[in-house]
Amino acid sequence: MAMPDAAALAGPLRHAALMQLASGTLPIGGFSYSQGLEAAINEGWVRDEAALLRWVQFALTELLPQADAAVWRLLYRAAQGRGAAPQPDPGALAHWDAWLRCSRESAELRQESRQMGWSLVQWALALPWPQTDARAAPLLAWLRTRAGEPGGCSYVAAHAVVAVLSGLSEDEGLSALLYAGLEGQVMAGVKAIPLGQQAGQRVLRAAHTALAQGHVRSRALADADPPALNTWAPQWAMLSSRHETQFSRLFRS
Repeated sequence: MAMPDAAALAGPLRHAALMQLASGTLPIGGFSYSQGLEAAINEGWVRDEAALLRWVQFALTELLPQADAAVWRLLYRAAQGRGAAPQPDPGALAHWDAWLRCSRESAELRQESRQMGWSLVQWALALPWPQTDARAAPLLAWLRTRAGEPGGCSYVAAHAVVAVLSGLSEDEGLSALLYAGLEGQVMAGVKAIPLGQQAGQRVLRAAHTALAQGHVRSRALADADPPALNTWAPQWAMLSSRHETQFSRLFRS
């Protein structure tokens, strides 16, 4: 039986790369963070399946599109480059990476971004990447540089660079980021509220529309000139700060 040619394999290979990048088994420690959800549960704001769905829907349609998701798109475009022979823009990568790291309002959120970013960089540098794309070498060099710096690399920046290395489109890569975040929040709720696995799966499915809405909104914000970014989320920041001194905790944020 003849093996499929490269063109026939391109789509399935890209889909496999997308699923790997969105997988909860990615060894970057995402399972150990709740991003303020555990504090919201402790305060009594999120007590059941319906409340967990409202929590993740709000994050997907309001919080993530106006900051992390929109900046992810800008980072992806900086890593992707433009023109007939596109090359990464390290200045833009460094700018938006720094912007994200400065946007974290609590010690736990900063540590989460640094730790997951560092782990994703280490994961990427340990893998073999095809060198047929001229962007691979400079992007890997950029990741090596960030791995050696005290501040490291934000998770969102590392994710955008890895999406380009993986050959994913902008929309595919952002889908991987958003779905990984959604799954992490739902699994945190299943453990901490607690809820059953079936309830968690219902929340995941019901949140698909919110994920798609946030996806589209982030594109409009990133495409604006200048980008229409907004990190205004005071209650989320206060929840994160309260979690730092919470008596009983399952998660690191």
